[in-house]
Amino acid sequence: MAARLFHRKSFFRCVSPSNLDNRHMTYIDNPSSRSDVVADAVAGAQPVPNGRGPWIAAAGIAAGAVVVLAIRPNLVATTIASPRALAFVAVVTLAVALVSRLVIARFVHRRLARGVARVGLVGAVAVALLAPSFRDTRVEEALPGATLPAATGEGRPTTADGSTAAPNAAAAATPIPLAAPEAAAPSAPVLPLSSSVTPGVAPAPTTAVPAAVAPPSRPAPAAPLAPVGAEAPVPVPTPAVPAVPPTTAAPVAPTGPVELTRGALAGIGHRAQGTASLYRLPDGRAIVRLEDIDIEPGPDYDVYLVAGAGQRAPSGGRNLGDLRGNQGSQNYDIAGALDEGVTYTVLIWCERFAVPVANATQRPV
Repeated sequence: MAARLFHRKSFFRCVSPSNLDNRHMTYIDNPSSRSDVVADAVAGAQPVPNGRGPWIAAAGIAAGAVVVLAIRPNLVATTIASPRALAFVAVVTLAVALVSRLVIARFVHRRLARGVARVGLVGAVAVALLAPSFRDTRVEEALPGATLPAATGEGRPTTADGSTAAPNAAAAATPIPLAAPEAAAPSAPVLPLSSSVTPGVAPAPTTAVPAAVAPPSRPAPAAPLAPVGAEAPVPVPTPAVPAVPPTTAAPVAPTGPVELTRGALAGIGHRAQGTASLYRLPDGRAIVRLEDIDIEPGPDYDVYLVAGAGQRAPSGGRNLGDLRGNQGSQNYDIAGALDEGVTYTVLIWCERFAVPVANATQRPV
């Protein structure tokens, strides 16, 4: 019976003949009097025709679907291919329809207001569901136990132009004071080669410069002579030292993280790039490291470590937690020990729609 209320003739069937006065009859010929009929029907607890409100809501849903299909075709294809996604969409659509009929149609009486309320309801639900599929999150985490290379310049002073100074740049830039030159000894006055002696004038006294006298050399002491008749000393042979075999140095434990395996991320119905690696830390723990990843965003992504190559389902795998960011580099701890000789796959899985997003088969480095 509720479906018939959308039609004008069905509406008048619900009104008893005693209520059909001239004003109700003029409603058929004069649509401008519809507001009066609606007011009387509401006052008499009579059903009210919905008008074009449901069609406006349907048009809004269709327009939103077209926009999503044009921007994110992978999202639409994944939703169609996933039974869980289809069931989720059906439940949300039914909930929106019930709210529209039981709440908006009952408490909002104006046609324009009902249409705006329905479009707003559909838009709010669409934003809440689709926002994670359009929002990028970047998370950058350093590799645990890794040491920065000396060339990074961390902790060094910077120059005026912003570049990093060399370790000895400060010392090189400091001027080194030079020793003061020694004062030259005063030289004796030198008489000219030719000079005339004025009679009656005593010549100027001259100072004789003593010549440098080299110290006398001492003769080297002669070796003592052996006394006559003494026997020459007999040389004592030196005992041979046995050769020592070379010792083998004990292996040194690594002081930083060791990369065990590595694999390139490949998208499965989604855009994905980057690398996934398994590392052994100095304390014995194992981690999965995602480096320089860029994965198409979506709702409720988890990281799994699954035994086997090319795995696309998390069955029997280890859940390492939620994907903290679809861009950047992150570390995920592995609970338990890794099995020797087993090939692993790092899998990005969408829990909400139960579909794979990307995977990376691990290969020894």
